[in-house]
Amino acid sequence: MSSVAGPDTAPCLEKKFEQLVETYRNPVLRMCWLCLYDRTLAEDALQETFLKVYRRLDTFRGESGEKTWIMKIAVNTCRDLNRSGWFRFVDRRVTPDALPEPAVRTDESDEELTTAVMKLSIRLREVILLYYYQNMKVNDIADALGISQSAVSARLKRGREKLKNCWKGESSMNNRISRNEFSGAIDRGLSGLRADPWLARRVAATAKEEAPMARKFAVSTVFIVILVCALVTGALAATLGTWGIIDFAGRHANTYVPPAYEESITREDVTFENESVSCTVQESYFDGRILRVTARVVSKTGALLLAPDFSPEDPVSDLFPNASETEGGEITEETIGAYALRNHNGLMAAVGLAVDLPLEEAAMDLAMNNDGSCTVYLECQYPFEQSRIEAPITLTCRPMTVTVPQAEQGEMRIDMGEPSALSIAMTFISVDTKVFACDTPLEFPSAGVRVINVEMTVTPLEIRYFLDFEVTDPEKFRAQEGGLWFEFIDPDNETNAPYDQRVSTGLTSGGSVKRLDGNDAETAEVGAVYRQCDAIGLDALSDSYTIRAFNVWEKDRYETVAFTVREAE
Repeated sequence: MSSVAGPDTAPCLEKKFEQLVETYRNPVLRMCWLCLYDRTLAEDALQETFLKVYRRLDTFRGESGEKTWIMKIAVNTCRDLNRSGWFRFVDRRVTPDALPEPAVRTDESDEELTTAVMKLSIRLREVILLYYYQNMKVNDIADALGISQSAVSARLKRGREKLKNCWKGESSMNNRISRNEFSGAIDRGLSGLRADPWLARRVAATAKEEAPMARKFAVSTVFIVILVCALVTGALAATLGTWGIIDFAGRHANTYVPPAYEESITREDVTFENESVSCTVQESYFDGRILRVTARVVSKTGALLLAPDFSPEDPVSDLFPNASETEGGEITEETIGAYALRNHNGLMAAVGLAVDLPLEEAAMDLAMNNDGSCTVYLECQYPFEQSRIEAPITLTCRPMTVTVPQAEQGEMRIDMGEPSALSIAMTFISVDTKVFACDTPLEFPSAGVRVINVEMTVTPLEIRYFLDFEVTDPEKFRAQEGGLWFEFIDPDNETNAPYDQRVSTGLTSGGSVKRLDGNDAETAEVGAVYRQCDAIGLDALSDSYTIRAFNVWEKDRYETVAFTVREAE
């Protein structure tokens, strides 16, 4: 396919995009689930994949097939999620308790194969799935994963060896398995995973809005997409007016919330509105780099308020995870669209909060209140320390109307209205912080790197840090395939479980590793410098710390090194 100039280009691309989504939405969703083991995350990866497809469709030249191109985007989107901070705190080798309920008849071998594939390491799983499930060629897989063809062949061989004793299908993994047999078994096993039929419309609407804040940048994407997980957490409040910064930021496992956190959070009462919606900023926190804001949003038209991630086809229980949180006090299996028809005359509105300033990272979350309003949480990270900022806070609102045309016999139709935005300028003053540093070289020869600098900023809520390391052995470093991470551990913890040895995490969402000179992160040479940024809990505060290098893909642990810090001048 080549791009076409002229007045008909946009309509042609729109039609082509809809065809691609209709053809590949279910295979991509199932591929993402097999990479991520979580339906919510897989659905978000699906939407991110097709958002990238939409934006790049006019430049797609057809050097590879459409399916190969889309799967390359999908697998790399999942790779970004697998590199994220949240995934570093979950042992992905553990098989989930249950597979999605299949929609067609399956046999025992289908379930055996799906479970066996899930047990593979991410590096082997990617190659096996792309080759057998997506029917991609070795050279296309190498291009998609950024590795050599020989590496693909080697992983295929190792993957077959690991699978051959786990699956008793019609043909044995001891011989060359049929791709059709493999993909058929996976599709039957995951037949209950079906993508949103309105995906194409939602993605196109998102792309056209060009909101000032993306869902999340770089490797921290995952924390925007676990909205449902956030809503079901018991620590979150369930009554109007009690949703606060800590309810959102402190919801993740192993996160430390300081007892005196309220002393550092500013209570706000700033309202801005238009004819359809009212927004009141309730709380703020700024520590020189991290800005957190909560705002209560009220619809003046009686519309059901949603996060941009939600679809009318999603179950209404995703909005109201506890029965006491619904307006009628009861939960049914109906969809959000049906609920909006019954309780809000079919009116809905997707709302989002953003900051109109250059940011390094940004995330948004949303929680429903009992009276139909919602609380929106915004978390932003600035690229450098500042004592104060003047930040225009912008609320975006896109109205939607759900109808059921009589001729369509119960099929819902959604009409998207024009988005609106309203802003207000606010000033945020940084809380007091202290900076500690260590510039003593720390050697990690098994990982092929040396830590050359650690800087830790102690704030009232957490300890933010960055850790710079340089490559000493390119071959060992490249073997990590971008999966090298340094974890802070408690040296006095004698448990044998590596995850339990870690210190608590801070409130800031996720973490990242970036090459400082901007060159290709995968082609590292001796002396190439990378920076890891993240946060740990205030309960770990000390003048000495212990870090351990490990591989996030294979969970291999390397050297453990202790170091001390001094207050920076």
